[in-house]
Amino acid sequence: MKTENFFEHKNVAVLGVSSKKKKFGNYIYEKLLDSGYNAFAVNPNADVNNEINFYKSIEELNNISSVVFVTKPNVTNQILTSKLPENIKYIWIQQGAGDDETKSILSSLNIDFVYDKCVMMYLEPVKGIHKFHRTISKIFGSYKN
Repeated sequence: MKTENFFEHKNVAVLGVSSKKKKFGNYIYEKLLDSGYNAFAVNPNADVNNEINFYKSIEELNNISSVVFVTKPNVTNQILTSKLPENIKYIWIQQGAGDDETKSILSSLNIDFVYDKCVMMYLEPVKGIHKFHRTISKIFGSYKN
């Protein structure tokens, strides 16, 4: 799946958003909101937070088709091997959220996915260190849509 295709869908669940602000899942969640997306934070263990409305699972969200995983690989794999809701059609596995087993599971599903890429390098407008990293990746040929 091309990264740009993932961003065509405006309702996105982010698995791994934390009640602690300085976590990478939170940065992705905030960036999606700032970029005009309807982002939904999913974390069954998150504490109540006045700034973020947490959902316990993606099963609670029937209006989304896209999910970003910012979880540990074992959590990612557990969720992928459970019965995913039928409305989920597009998956993004953030760098560090997957492993070899994740790739195998994804290949067996009939779902479009992006694997092991940083959302922050692809979600426009790209700024700061992510813009610099994207530029370097383009120069050295590792940036792929």
